[in-house]
Amino acid sequence: MCGHVRRSLYVSPQGNVLPCMSMVGTEIEHLFPNMLKTPLEEILNGDSLYMKITDYRISDFMNHQPECRTCRYREMCCGGCRAIAVQTSPDDYLGKDRTVCEYYPGGWMEKKNALLKQLKKKYPDI
Repeated sequence: MCGHVRRSLYVSPQGNVLPCMSMVGTEIEHLFPNMLKTPLEEILNGDSLYMKITDYRISDFMNHQPECRTCRYREMCCGGCRAIAVQTSPDDYLGKDRTVCEYYPGGWMEKKNALLKQLKKKYPDI
C-alpha cells in the first residue's frame, strides 16, 4: 500500500526491521524480526511481519474495509498510513488510518490547496 516501504526499510537501533521509522514506538514494534537474530535475507524472503505489511495491496485494504470501497476519496486515501493505523488498531494491520478519514472528507485538502494558492500569489518565487 505504501510506496515508501517498497523502496526502503528501517532498522531500529535494537536491530528490528520495520517498514518505516513511524512504526517505532507502536504496540507491534516488538513483533518485527530482528536482524541481529535473524539474517536479513531470511527476513526479506520469509513470512515475516515486515514482509506481510510491505506486501499489502490497496485491494487488500478495500476488501478488509468494505465501507471504504464506496468512499469518494478512496483513490486519494488508498487506506492511509499503516503506521498511523496500527496506533489505534494494533491487532489490525489493515485498520483505518483515521487521520485521512478526517483530512479528505473534513475538507482539509481543499483548505490546504487554497492556502497554497494564496501563498503562491503572495510569494510567486516559492
